[in-house]
Amino acid sequence: MRHLKRLTPHELSVLKQEFPLDLESTKVIPAAGLGKEAKLYRVQSSGLIPGEAYTGYTYIIDTAAGRTIACQPHIVDEELSALCRESARGFVAAAEDIGALSPRRQASCTS
Repeated sequence: MRHLKRLTPHELSVLKQEFPLDLESTKVIPAAGLGKEAKLYRVQSSGLIPGEAYTGYTYIIDTAAGRTIACQPHIVDEELSALCRESARGFVAAAEDIGALSPRRQASCTS
């Protein structure tokens, strides 16, 4: 699998000027069970979820499989299915580690 190039400080500065990105409210948090290349991010506020439905943090999981799916839309069939399963395993591991799959959290998310 190909590794993605890291942005230089100049490239990051240009992106911040061109697009209204909030890069300060996103923090990497540790999560057991993720592969060494996977990361879990916690966003302190989110425009992705309407205000009345927003109950706390938004989490973003970054896995090699997820990046492959997002960046290579021509992948289909069994290869896509395998990548989806791999990404889902990473999500479940991270969600369990931060307590998002506990019964108490599920009840608060549905009320």
